[in-house]
Amino acid sequence: MGREKSSKKGGQNTSSTPKNDIVELGLEEAIDLIGKKNTKLVWLGSEPEDVISRAIDVPKEMIVRITPEEIIYYDEKQMKKLNNHVFAGYQDSTSKFVIRFMKNKCNLEAASLKGGVNGIIGDIL
Repeated sequence: MGREKSSKKGGQNTSSTPKNDIVELGLEEAIDLIGKKNTKLVWLGSEPEDVISRAIDVPKEMIVRITPEEIIYYDEKQMKKLNNHVFAGYQDSTSKFVIRFMKNKCNLEAASLKGGVNGIIGDIL
């Protein structure tokens, strides 16, 4: 336990660490968490916060919109402000990428909205 096994196969490292190391929350779980201890929904899409607020029924003041490209260039101080928030994109692949990036760069934790916004409201955005 606690040790990671890796081996070389075809020139690539393989690991026993599970690929899904990110906390995924359904909408109800995310809503329960948002607002507690200053937790926000970090929207990674291009629509304004009020559009997402109406679409998934989360108060606008609990949503902050940041593009993934912006986060990539954040310094450690800026990135730490995103620790323990819930991230959402159109699908959950973008939020998972951003969370893994933050984990690798600054050892931060965050949750992903399971299925993304399109998984909740359909493919209308």
